[in-house]
Amino acid sequence: MRFLSIDPISSRLRAATAVLAAALALAPAIARAQQPLTLDQAVRTALDAHPNVQRAEADAIRGRAGRTESWAALLPRVGMQTGVTRNDVLQRTATDPITGGIVSLPDSLIQSRQSFGTSAVLSLDWTLFSGGRGLSATAAARARSRAADHGVSSARVRAAAEVTLVYLDALEAQALVEVRRAQEVHARELERTAEGRFAAGTVPEIDMLQARLAASEAQIALMDAEGEARARRLELAEQMGAPADALHALSAPEAPPAPDTAAVRALLLAQSPLLAAVRAERDAAARDARAARLDLLPTVTLGMDRVWSEFGRTRDAFTLQPRNVQAYYRVSVAWSPLQRPGSILAGRRRGTAGILDAQADEAAARRTMEREVSVGLERWARASALRERARLNLQLAERQREQAEERYRVGVAPLSERLNAAILWAEAARQDAISRHAPLRAVALLERGTGVPLRGALP
Repeated sequence: MRFLSIDPISSRLRAATAVLAAALALAPAIARAQQPLTLDQAVRTALDAHPNVQRAEADAIRGRAGRTESWAALLPRVGMQTGVTRNDVLQRTATDPITGGIVSLPDSLIQSRQSFGTSAVLSLDWTLFSGGRGLSATAAARARSRAADHGVSSARVRAAAEVTLVYLDALEAQALVEVRRAQEVHARELERTAEGRFAAGTVPEIDMLQARLAASEAQIALMDAEGEARARRLELAEQMGAPADALHALSAPEAPPAPDTAAVRALLLAQSPLLAAVRAERDAAARDARAARLDLLPTVTLGMDRVWSEFGRTRDAFTLQPRNVQAYYRVSVAWSPLQRPGSILAGRRRGTAGILDAQADEAAARRTMEREVSVGLERWARASALRERARLNLQLAERQREQAEERYRVGVAPLSERLNAAILWAEAARQDAISRHAPLRAVALLERGTGVPLRGALP
């Protein structure tokens, strides 16, 4: 008897080949997952399902629905009505032909009479003239729809600015972790140096204790910085709607150039969707007031009814082709200023009050916008200037720390000089990490305040 044998080596080879093929297939996905996350990717991901953007888009949809409804009100109204009827009459009395009185019929003459019918009515009504109220209402709805569309643009820019600020917070928190980690490394080196010098008897025990305390404080500061970095990454993941472990690394964005103050100010004030929205609301209020003033004019309506019917004593009257046709034409003029003069006057006053409210909102929005622009441009210019200063300050602090380390190592400087130099370096490194993205943070704050995208508009 011959048995079929399987070579264990070839079996393992096929299994290894399958594993290698699966790994090669997953390699591009793994590489993409481990690529650094850029600011643009974070913003795009967050905007896909940002709640503020979705609410603004819902308002825009409602605005477009109101605009469609106002236009539809100007069109003729067409209605169709159809139905069948059945009437049962049981006659127990009749009129006496001699006396004219009502007499009861004998049982032999009492009978139930039935009638059947089919009817269909086509109605057409068209408000030919309403004093311009319909056109004013349509213009007001169109203005409010524009305001809602501007709200969508503003919401998208503001949401992108919020995500940008959270992204920069996460970047700064990670940079501070690196600063605290370097600070701990230097503190551990100082601790070993102090322990060696104490063992050699060149420094007192207090130097060793101070060095150990500095190392412990550096370790705690590192732990705090790591916790803050994790919190900022969780906040960024929440903004993006992604799991926290999906953020592997963050890519530092490019810093914007120093602003051309006059050009940026003109751009912000001219293209702000917030100002455009309040201007559209002011236009809508003016249209409403005009519609209220036009209530004094009459309304002229044209109408037509066409009726098809069929009636009979049998069910043959139920038909899809009724033969009786009737047509009615009408022209109606309605003018009722004397019936409700108080409501017309009140409507005109409410329209005037709406215009005043809209003008006040526009003036307040413009003043707020000018303040946001002035403060934001000053912050942007200051951030660009302080960036170079922070870089130079960090270089100076590094040289001072290196000199203090060498002076303490050779025994010509006390430990306090070494500790002070480390503190100054840590603060300079922290300021450098903060100033690194300060210009872009200033741009994001301007975008959030004005609703104007600046990063794509900058030269």
